[in-house]
Amino acid sequence: MGIVDLWAPVGLFGTARPRGLSACAMFADPAREPPTRWRPLPMAETAERLGRGLDACPIAGAPEYSGAMERVFARLGWDPSAYELHRLCVEYPVMGTSLALVVDLPE
Repeated sequence: MGIVDLWAPVGLFGTARPRGLSACAMFADPAREPPTRWRPLPMAETAERLGRGLDACPIAGAPEYSGAMERVFARLGWDPSAYELHRLCVEYPVMGTSLALVVDLPE
């Protein structure tokens, strides 16, 4: 299972919503390449907006995740209810790919 979470301040993206991306990472690392050089691959899964705060973040297969995120927000001194969670879940990600959440910004 591949899971990518994006915590963003409420309203940061306006009407835009993050979308899932699967990029080929066989010949280069997409995290180090500019997006114009990424080789996107087809993907059926879509990103979901799960809501605000820590109540939105449980993962059935990782029961310690919510507690870990609670400690992260506490250490940063941030109020988790001021953040909304967007999640991409890919049950069987293709080997040699990199998963990401991307937000198309206005031009």
